[in-house]
Amino acid sequence: MSEFHHVSLDPENILSAKKELLAAEINVLESIKRLRNFKLLKKKELSNRIKFISHLKTIKTDIALISSHLPHDKHNSYQNVHKKTNNTIDQSHVQDIQEQLLDIKRQLALLER
Repeated sequence: MSEFHHVSLDPENILSAKKELLAAEINVLESIKRLRNFKLLKKKELSNRIKFISHLKTIKTDIALISSHLPHDKHNSYQNVHKKTNNTIDQSHVQDIQEQLLDIKRQLALLER
């Protein structure tokens, strides 16, 4: 047969444990609320990104259509200018990422102290 052991707890401990349990439940519910909000925002972001990309594609086709009607100059064609801007954007993007990495490393170093 099984044995039963009775443990006596003071009312203060019981009240303290109940408070901690309720606080933990509040934290879990707030975390769930934040997670749902995050998922909703990510869906909106994805939807906006898809719309943005489709608008960019239509703008690109409009620019190509307009440039086909314009006289062509070998030295200053749209494609040459476009290639130059892409290179500068790529370089600035790489520098921006490197700066962000350095900032994160500095923050980690400060936290480790």
